[in-house]
Amino acid sequence: MVRIKHRYLLIQILYPSLQTSNPEAPDSVLFHAPTAPHITSSTLIHLLRTQVSLLFGDYGSGVLAAGFSIKYFSNATSTAIVRCPRAHYRLAWAALTFVTELPGATKGPTEGERCVFRVVRVSGTIKKAEEEAVRRARRMISAIQGDGENTGTLQAVFGAEDEQGIEDINADDVEISDEG
Repeated sequence: MVRIKHRYLLIQILYPSLQTSNPEAPDSVLFHAPTAPHITSSTLIHLLRTQVSLLFGDYGSGVLAAGFSIKYFSNATSTAIVRCPRAHYRLAWAALTFVTELPGATKGPTEGERCVFRVVRVSGTIKKAEEEAVRRARRMISAIQGDGENTGTLQAVFGAEDEQGIEDINADDVEISDEG
């Protein structure tokens, strides 16, 4: 019996429109905001499946149909863990990259809130993705509490990116070419 292997994408939802709305807010709070309470994991998975279908058609919908799910979603931290098949995690990543707004609270032609989906880590296990989410939350809290002024806070949050972001990807996922 063959076991289907998965990848876990730790994603963060950023809100760039908040930067212009409150210029005196600290740098670390400008892009990070809680997600609206009407956005749930089922809303998010529907949005992602629609985006995959728009970008990759029936092929993308078919290959991501098995095992494509949201394992964790927090409105407070705007963080989610998405599970997808290992062979096609790049399709899910591409679909996340092209999402530009979340749906509005009411159904209809109302415009949703503009956002950017950022893939923070790709992992082979959900445990490593959870550990990275906790590590990033602690780093953010310490940057906000420890920095009384605006300078350097973004460097403390984003500049301390570790090189482990894609350490759990197997070597067979990497294509090496002998050409030029």
